[in-house]
Amino acid sequence: MTQSHIAIGLLIAAKSGRRAAITGAILGGIAPDFMMVPMVLISSFVLGQDMGQIWSTTYYGVPWWNIDQIANSGPLYALLAGVAALAMRQTQHWWPRFLLAFSITALLHVGFDFLTHATDGHIHFWPFSDFVFASPVSYWESAHHGRLFGWIEALSGLIAAAVLWRLYAGWLVRTFTVILGLLSVLGATVSALLTFGVWG
Repeated sequence: MTQSHIAIGLLIAAKSGRRAAITGAILGGIAPDFMMVPMVLISSFVLGQDMGQIWSTTYYGVPWWNIDQIANSGPLYALLAGVAALAMRQTQHWWPRFLLAFSITALLHVGFDFLTHATDGHIHFWPFSDFVFASPVSYWESAHHGRLFGWIEALSGLIAAAVLWRLYAGWLVRTFTVILGLLSVLGATVSALLTFGVWG
């Protein structure tokens, strides 16, 4: 779902028309999930672990679970958004716009994750609480409406790609819209295979 989180941030940043906000929105959409890339690469290619072990054991161990708590902290991103909003009153520099777009998009990502993780939720209130919310809806688990959500996400991704293409003329965003569209088509294909029992 990372690409969908980025798309939402870009739709919000579109009104500013500023490169700092656009870049912040892209990176903010990635931030809560970014630690998964080095985790998988190190665990798989350096430690020789398979995907089952990575997601059932390694992900919940040190240091990855600790990094995940920080990367998915709602209070942390809210604090950053507050700092950025205050800084925008004092300066016209690019970094407050970048930080505000980054933190708002990350907050939206965290919020959607809060509502769409059933058995694999994050600690969204670090450092104040280690509470993990078990949502009745999952973006991937079939036992928690994951197949239906796959269709919804794929359709939403295609709509977002079309809207983003019309809003932005720059190569960076338009490249992303193409990737988003392709991933959405792939998601729709997988959902169709699962729904009709061809796969899984």
